[in-house]
Amino acid sequence: MHRVLVDQGSSTDVMFWMTFNKLQLSPDLLRTYTGFLYGFAGDQVEVRGNLELRTTFTDGVPSRTEKIRYLVVNAPSGYNLLLGRPMLKRLRAVASTRHMKMKLPNLGGKVITIKSDQKEAKRRLKARDRRPELAGEVLEREIGGRTFKLGKSLGQAAQYQIAEVIARHLDAFAWCTSDMPGINPDFLCHRLTMDPKVRPVR
Repeated sequence: MHRVLVDQGSSTDVMFWMTFNKLQLSPDLLRTYTGFLYGFAGDQVEVRGNLELRTTFTDGVPSRTEKIRYLVVNAPSGYNLLLGRPMLKRLRAVASTRHMKMKLPNLGGKVITIKSDQKEAKRRLKARDRRPELAGEVLEREIGGRTFKLGKSLGQAAQYQIAEVIARHLDAFAWCTSDMPGINPDFLCHRLTMDPKVRPVR
């Protein structure tokens, strides 16, 4: 299983619905879950149920297989699984973000070292940070007092049609926050879910 996130701050072990379908598991395996799960921004995540799966941890030779109870959630994610504190505690595993490794003992006393795929991690980081770019040469055209870039490969008729559409819907574009009056800040602002009774520590 690739693309597994070990999150020491997560209170549950999570399998994403996309992964559940890729494994061709039957929905009949899911047990009803009556609790709630909240994401990083405090938004409630749809829970489809939970299930126990035999999961093997190995670095090639030593291995350990345990039943892990996963909460199956329907949420977009770049990962297949999210392993949190329940797994770390049960397997007596130690994860190091700095070294990008996780170590745990097998039942025979040997240490299993799970290494992250650094090439895959770098590739995903580059893909996430890469911004969309215009293909080919572009020309600048002023529409409604604003400058837009259009592909030079477009014909004159296509350029005229696109400029016409932009001019009709110019109010749908925003260049700064003052261009977006009436939008609830909760929709745009990132916030950390924190316990108000706990004193923050730097």
